[in-house]
Amino acid sequence: MKKITTLLVLLFSLNSAMGQPPPPGINYYYVIDNDNDGFTTFDINYYINSYMYNKALTMGFDLSGYQLSLFPSFTDYINNTNVIGISSYVNQVSSTQYCNLKLEYSGTGISYDQATLDNNFSNVILKTVNPDSDDDNDTVLNNSEDLNNDKILNNEDTDSDGVFNFLDNDDDGDTILTINEDYNLNGSPIDDDTNTNGIPDYLDNSLVLASANFISEKEVRLFPNPVQNTLTISTPNSNYQSIEILDLTGKVYSVTNENASQIDFSEYQPGIYFVKMNRTNTALLFKIVKL
Repeated sequence: MKKITTLLVLLFSLNSAMGQPPPPGINYYYVIDNDNDGFTTFDINYYINSYMYNKALTMGFDLSGYQLSLFPSFTDYINNTNVIGISSYVNQVSSTQYCNLKLEYSGTGISYDQATLDNNFSNVILKTVNPDSDDDNDTVLNNSEDLNNDKILNNEDTDSDGVFNFLDNDDDGDTILTINEDYNLNGSPIDDDTNTNGIPDYLDNSLVLASANFISEKEVRLFPNPVQNTLTISTPNSNYQSIEILDLTGKVYSVTNENASQIDFSEYQPGIYFVKMNRTNTALLFKIVKL
């Protein structure tokens, strides 16, 4: 088991470096460490009965028939000693504490192969996070990635891609990196809300102008973004009246009164632009980065 745990930790490190979620057998619990001394308080009840339970459901496991107990070390896990209560818990090992979750079937509800459960859920790492660092290098500090201010970073995954916001350099999954969503160019994307809907642009994957009929942005793909020369427009419904190119001030640079599938960006200066696609009672606005 120790060898398996070590291997899984190494696999996680490689995945983390590539911006990918950890393998299923390693379950991290990230909590902001306000004074960055390596120790902080972990809400074990939330982790076991909310986060872990819901994560299991997304993986196809209903753990309502299981008793889940967290142990501070592998030795305690084996000996069934020093179980961590479901109340608050301060880690005993600085910065990173390796724990083990025991899943015991209660005799009611759905049961699963024990080895499968252990492989997916038993290895737990309590990890303190420096609030003043920027782990994903997106210009948003870890503390600001804690959107609900509860110090827990496991419940911050805006685009539901399996990568927590503080490790995700594209928090809203709109293909524009968070670092490039600083449209007012003041050094931070936190205060940018182009469509004034109350959601910062870096957390908002759809910029839709006021319209009578809402069209999902998923119907339309504009790529590559960022663009250097030619921007391609892919949409199952090409019935658009016009396509406009605007800058951050709203200045219109060009208007194409046809159903164009490509737009030449080669003559534009590097910066942020908007592609506005118009049809009857509807307009979609897309953020485009020109390199």
